[in-house]
Order: sequence, then C-alpha cells, then structure tokens
Amino acid sequence: MNGATGAENADGYNYDVRVQPRKNVMLTSSFTGWSNYMMDFGKMLQDAEAMKRFGQTVTLWDLHTRKPKKVFKVPGAPLEIRWAWGPNNNYAFTTTALTSKIWLIHEDDKGEWQATAVADIGDASKVPLPVDISITSDDKHLWVDTFMDGTARLFDISDPMKPKHRFTVDFAKEGLGRAHLMRFGARSLYGS
Repeated sequence: MNGATGAENADGYNYDVRVQPRKNVMLTSSFTGWSNYMMDFGKMLQDAEAMKRFGQTVTLWDLHTRKPKKVFKVPGAPLEIRWAWGPNNNYAFTTTALTSKIWLIHEDDKGEWQATAVADIGDASKVPLPVDISITSDDKHLWVDTFMDGTARLFDISDPMKPKHRFTVDFAKEGLGRAHLMRFGARSLYGS
C-alpha cells in the first residue's frame, strides 16, 4: 500500500469493491481469505487459527490510477459496501461480520475521507453475520440481512451518522429460512 495513509493497517484481504465515479474513488473491504471463506462458519468460529485470518480494513483507492489513497481500520471483518445514491451524498456503508456493526465511510467537512462506526446490528456476541445490505433509492433506509439469526433489519439512515432501528423481520421464526440476499425492483425484462 505504498503511499497510502494508514498503510500500516493493510491486511491483504479483499472481498467487495464499489466505485463512486463522480468522486473518483473506489472502496474495497477485507472480510477474509479463501480458506476461511470456504470453511463451515460454525466450525471456523471454534478454530483459533482461523479466527486470526479475518480482515480489519477498508481501503479507499483513486479510481482512475487504481492506487490506494487511505486504509481505514475497520475491526471485525468488513463485508459488503454500498454507496448512497444521491448526487450530493458522499458516503457509503459497510457492515462487519464478527462485531456486527454498521460503518460509515464518508467525506468530512475538509474533504477528507473517514471511517466511523455508527450503529450495532443485533447482539454481536451471537454473531448474527450481516451478509447483505441495501440502501433505498432515497437514501433514507438501510436494509441489513443477517444470516445466522435469519433476520432482516431496516434502519432509518436519514442521518447517516446516527442510524436508528425501525423494525425487524425474523425469517427463521416465520419459517422462511435464513435471510441472505435482497433484490428490490428486479423483474424480468422479457415476458409479461
């Protein structure tokens, strides 16, 4: 991570990548490496060596040059990244697998990028495992699906620095299985 601020935090894992072209930035998260990714999650949680192989960073890159600019310390294995939709909303969210937190990656008043933990997702001691997130098109709500407890949660993110719990749907309790992936508005382009 030559030349990047916070390069001493770089952990070498890559998971998700998202770009914001109008700001010329790209974000990458660092969930874990291949051996952990392919391991049974319950077994992995009991394996002390495997638990040492989780990422703790999100990296901000110059999109055009593909060079890292800043490495943020984001403890707990950051997963999916989602950018806000609005033309003036210069922020993205990520969640962490092991600490069950929502993190905001945002530009501060001086135009510097920062990473801030802004909310908890369920009971971290039970490792709910947030596997998918989705921001509504008006940037007012964030859906978070957690695989281990089978729950979909909706957060009010009207103030991105202070997400508030709105409601939850317990997929396991409703006999629907584990919540995992969301696709809102997706429909076939062909057919009726």
